[in-house]
Amino acid sequence: MSIILIAIFILSIGASFVQRTTGFGFGIFIITMLPYFMPTYGEATTLSGILALTTSAAIVWRLRRYVTWQRLWPILLTFIVVSTMAIFVLTRIEDHILKQILGVALIVISIYRKMLEFIESAPFQICIMGHSCGNSDRTLLNTLFEHHFCTSIMPYYYINEKGKDNYLELVMNISRNFTDMKLMRDRVVNKKYCEPLVDVTNK
Repeated sequence: MSIILIAIFILSIGASFVQRTTGFGFGIFIITMLPYFMPTYGEATTLSGILALTTSAAIVWRLRRYVTWQRLWPILLTFIVVSTMAIFVLTRIEDHILKQILGVALIVISIYRKMLEFIESAPFQICIMGHSCGNSDRTLLNTLFEHHFCTSIMPYYYINEKGKDNYLELVMNISRNFTDMKLMRDRVVNKKYCEPLVDVTNK
């Protein structure tokens, strides 16, 4: 048995463990290393899908009497169409570009995990400087803002040339990242205790 087959076998065991423990994640786990053992990224993605299908098929067969097929067919058909399109696109992108994208994604995931570990270590205050707190980061901001170790949120606001500030706008944006409005009112620092951002470029 070649080293590549052994590596794929070990990766499949690890990915299956993740899948059975969490209910998802087979492809996420195995695709982090599988492209380095396969000739192309497209082949790695295809093999990942086949292995994941095999693992899921065994579970589906065992629990088939509990499956409501009328609800499942639209999801399966959508998955087949989207997966086919994804594989079609991946086969037409250079492998080194795909590996760079994968590398960046893994770095982002690693940073996110380290951030989660950090906020669990001790109470913290969030200072907002220059961030709009818009919808693009809603999941991350909600995780931070409503975390049980978050003591307060201090927004540093801008003051324009006419003397108007954007404190209220910041607070409104912050509130959209909360599901508990009472918690939001308790944590956002009152304007009189906040400070404006200083333009260090002005001399």
